[in-house]
Amino acid sequence: MRNKVILVSSNQLGKGDEVLGETILETFFTILKQREEFPIAIFLHEQRCINND
Repeated sequence: MRNKVILVSSNQLGKGDEVLGETILETFFTILKQREEFPIAIFLHEQRCINND
């Protein structure tokens, strides 16, 4: 995992069931914290669509 960068662009992993996606993403970070090696950086970037109709 060393020398890796993680980009998170949503509050959930995957498309579909929002609660399931959020749970999977949370589990990913929980497991990541338990590793001996961490990524160089984690960027959180969430895009939102704005409709000006």
